[in-house]
Amino acid sequence: MKYMANGRGPALIVNGQLTERATFEITREMIEMTTLPGREPDHTWFKLDANGHYHAFNKEGELPTLDARYADVRTFGDMEAEDVFVGWFCAICGEMVEPKYKPITPSGFTSPAPGRISWGGEFWLPATDAILSSGTQVSIRVPEFRRFGIAEITEADGESSHRSIRYSYVGIGELAERKA
Repeated sequence: MKYMANGRGPALIVNGQLTERATFEITREMIEMTTLPGREPDHTWFKLDANGHYHAFNKEGELPTLDARYADVRTFGDMEAEDVFVGWFCAICGEMVEPKYKPITPSGFTSPAPGRISWGGEFWLPATDAILSSGTQVSIRVPEFRRFGIAEITEADGESSHRSIRYSYVGIGELAERKA
């Protein structure tokens, strides 16, 4: 699917800033998803960290913009280390984020769900803004479609317009979709 965002279509927000216009393309596969008994993601939860990076559960209950961190812990007299979960951290800036879960009573179940997608496109920002260089990771959000993720800038072109800079980007993870 290819989407155009240019005032007549969906808005694209990059690092908390609305772009002048944008395009993005999506390719999706289907996967089997098994939930764990005991708790489930609270799909109403979201977080904007101090740098404007957007975090939320996707439809599958994953946290695609966060990295889980573990620490090696050794008990007294024990020679083997054990990995202990430390928390969730923003994949771009490293800020710790605490997602919200809610309790459930039934045990886990398996169902088909939308899986990983490949995505990318272009967006334009005013030339007066700070220039994003190739390789820079950015937070992308498309509120109309409830989608968000982390992308990498692959090209910045200020030659095509003196008032705007065109950026090409590619998703480096899932373009997640929030539950309605």
